[in-house]
Amino acid sequence: MEGRATGNREEGAEVLALDMRGGLSIGLDPDDYSAHSLRAGLVSWCDREGVPSAAIRAVTGHQSEAMMDSYSRPADLFAHSAGAYVDV
Repeated sequence: MEGRATGNREEGAEVLALDMRGGLSIGLDPDDYSAHSLRAGLVSWCDREGVPSAAIRAVTGHQSEAMMDSYSRPADLFAHSAGAYVDV
């Protein structure tokens, strides 16, 4: 791999390494991210944007809609959590 996604289904470790290099390049701590968080972020964003589930699964490789749904996070997940009331 040459440091960029090729469009082919990549091995999890290669995607994670690419993600970590990208995060480091903009000053993020790679210990705060994982391949799972990258996948969950993609699925959640696509859901909010109205991307058809079949199109999402074609990229993520999920075999079922139920499994893909387990990666989706609602946009207002933290809107009513205790942290939402803390003024920083």
